[in-house]
Amino acid sequence: MIINLEIMKKRLEQIKSQASHWLSSSDGSYEMCLNEKGYYKLQKHIKLVERLNEIEDTVDALMDEHNAILEQIGEDMR
Repeated sequence: MIINLEIMKKRLEQIKSQASHWLSSSDGSYEMCLNEKGYYKLQKHIKLVERLNEIEDTVDALMDEHNAILEQIGEDMR
């Protein structure tokens, strides 16, 4: 998942670079260009993937703790 995240972040920067000629516009053209190229949608997906990675890490830590507790209970029962 990390590789895909890195690719998505690179693509985000590419889109931003491609729209840079609109940066000096004050009429919203830059934002519109970013939107049309999928910048905001991709940005949202990146945030979702990052959050999913955080959740996965939390679940892994909880499972490790759970397994350690079960092992301790098993040892205590012997």
